[in-house]
Amino acid sequence: MGAPSSAVGRLEDVFVVVRQCWGVLLAIMLIAVAMIVVMPPGLPYDEPAHWANVTFLLDHGRMPRIGEPGSSYEAQMGPVAYVLYAVVAAPFHLGGSDEAAFYAARALGAVQLVALAVAIGMVARRLLPASPSVAMVVTAAVGLNPMLLAVSTSVQNDTLALLLGTSALLVVVTDSPLTMRRSLIGGALVGLAVLTKLTAWPFAVAIAAWLLWRRRARDLVVVVSTAALVAGWWFVRNAVLYGDPTGRSAVEAAGYDFPPRGAGDMASVAQSAIADLWLPTEYVRNSVQSPPLVDALVIGITVVALAGIAALWWIPRVAHARRGRDRARLALVVLAVALLAVGAWLATVTMVQAVSFRAAYGALVLVYGGFAALAFVAPRRTGAVLLAPLAVVTAWFVWSVAHLADVGVLLEW
Repeated sequence: MGAPSSAVGRLEDVFVVVRQCWGVLLAIMLIAVAMIVVMPPGLPYDEPAHWANVTFLLDHGRMPRIGEPGSSYEAQMGPVAYVLYAVVAAPFHLGGSDEAAFYAARALGAVQLVALAVAIGMVARRLLPASPSVAMVVTAAVGLNPMLLAVSTSVQNDTLALLLGTSALLVVVTDSPLTMRRSLIGGALVGLAVLTKLTAWPFAVAIAAWLLWRRRARDLVVVVSTAALVAGWWFVRNAVLYGDPTGRSAVEAAGYDFPPRGAGDMASVAQSAIADLWLPTEYVRNSVQSPPLVDALVIGITVVALAGIAALWWIPRVAHARRGRDRARLALVVLAVALLAVGAWLATVTMVQAVSFRAAYGALVLVYGGFAALAFVAPRRTGAVLLAPLAVVTAWFVWSVAHLADVGVLLEW
């Protein structure tokens, strides 16, 4: 079965993934609920700063400005994730229970994780000839990724930005010309992704380059102009308030300093990147320490991921020639997103400021494309060599966080 070419077909693709993987998706939600319950509020590194944006929005009806009381170093972030958090938290906040409001916001993150698993499962179906095992392995690998699990069940904007960027790929990057409606939807998704977190820009650049390469001038104009209308106002606001579109200068002026690691510390940079892919020990302030077995499993998962990415370029040859070309083109766009994201993160972390590899999470689409390639070639073996280690690391992490002796009161209600 090829990639659907109509709006109805694409909607059916969603239903196919959900139908094939409903048990996996239910398991992801149950594991996420467990993580929400056991993880102390504010333990994830940036969660207090993100939650400060939500509470400010709830109290004042607007996003904070950097430097004013109640703001944090995340105040320059776009508002989309915080508006959604505020919507689900508002009934509890108005009722006087900030604790319930906080956990309602975390629950929204769990829903976003399930939606992300479906979206990446759909990408896998379009990269490869349709196979239930491919979608199941990929969606399970999303939910069993301990890092994605920890991030998604805390208050943050990474998961939503990745979900919106991936959805934009699914809407825009097809071999058939776009209708005006699809161009508008695709542009809106791109704009919302960037407005959620600026690090989603590789999706915007790769999609624009794809349309330019395919000589779809009208689609390019509509997508880019729609994205600019959706997101551009925020950067104009920042320029007016802080003197630069990103607000980074105001973060530095407020005394928040994150010095770069430097090119001479590449071993540490690589280690941090691998951890931010799979192992959220740094994300929970190093309150848990991974044993050698977990470290070995994480290294093995990374090696498997790299092997899968390499295999992804061979797989289209097993399909019909035309469909193989279509899949190869999508794979090229996914690769472009990954290269832009990782390259920008590497330049930033070594020369500008220390930022988490979460800034390069656009590369995860390529990583899971690699898992899809392995699942297509050898679904049973992939389950054994990929899902089993991920399940072990996830179980260890949830158990470890649940048994933290004393982390103090990180958020007060």
